[in-house]
Amino acid sequence: MSSAGSPGLAPVKVGIVSDIHGDIVALDAAIGHLRRMGCATILCPGDLLDVEPFGEEVVQRIKAEGAVCIRGNHERWALERRRRRPDPRSSAPSIVEPADLFTGGAELSHEALAWLATLPSHWSAELAGVRMAMWHARPGSDMEGIHADSTGPALRRRLLDDARADVLVVGHTHDSFELKAGKGRILNPGACCSKTYSFRQSGALVESAGYRPATFGLLELPSKRFTVLCALDGREPGELEDIRIAESRMAAIEAGLVKTIPLEEVMRRLGIGRSQRTRSRRRRDR
Repeated sequence: MSSAGSPGLAPVKVGIVSDIHGDIVALDAAIGHLRRMGCATILCPGDLLDVEPFGEEVVQRIKAEGAVCIRGNHERWALERRRRRPDPRSSAPSIVEPADLFTGGAELSHEALAWLATLPSHWSAELAGVRMAMWHARPGSDMEGIHADSTGPALRRRLLDDARADVLVVGHTHDSFELKAGKGRILNPGACCSKTYSFRQSGALVESAGYRPATFGLLELPSKRFTVLCALDGREPGELEDIRIAESRMAAIEAGLVKTIPLEEVMRRLGIGRSQRTRSRRRRDR
């Protein structure tokens, strides 16, 4: 295996978008930034569906970009819902599965669902002499997320060994991080969804740990330099209030960063009226 500083290896820029959850606005903006940065390869650790009403558009955009995409738990749930066809004549009480608590996938075309069914649970390859691997949550699971504050050096090395990788890319928790283990890296770009949240396990419950701006990752190989940026404005994330997130979202839409569907259709399906658009412009012009 060549080291990060080995001569003769052409540098490669890799974009990472994860946990999009139907937010075509954030995804289109992120992809625009990544292409302008010179990324030829885009990785997606899954969770294209739920939260926002643009699951079909997200699937079609990821396909059109030729992104390397794996299946997240939300894709798995969408496929499980379609496979289960309860008998309406049965009087037996139905068992509520995790997949029943989410509605993502209900709006998907047969073509999109068929494509989701082809997605693997994980991916691995060598890029610029670096062994890469991608799982949604962690090797062997699409639900057991990795949390930076509870993943020490020994566990980091074990996760990289399990993935057989120098760089392991994950998503699921919606928290961005870079964990180092010697020359190895475990990377999470955060969630590319403006309405999403980060969460923590609290006993038997999962509770919200606050809202975050939509983000994406830029990985440079073979140096393994990793940067997390805001999807809507391309800047490094800071503490953003909800109003700034909303205004950045509106600015991205009106600037034409959304390529998949017309502006008025985005507005209609997000429930944004003309009066809201006018107020947003006035605040930005102050």
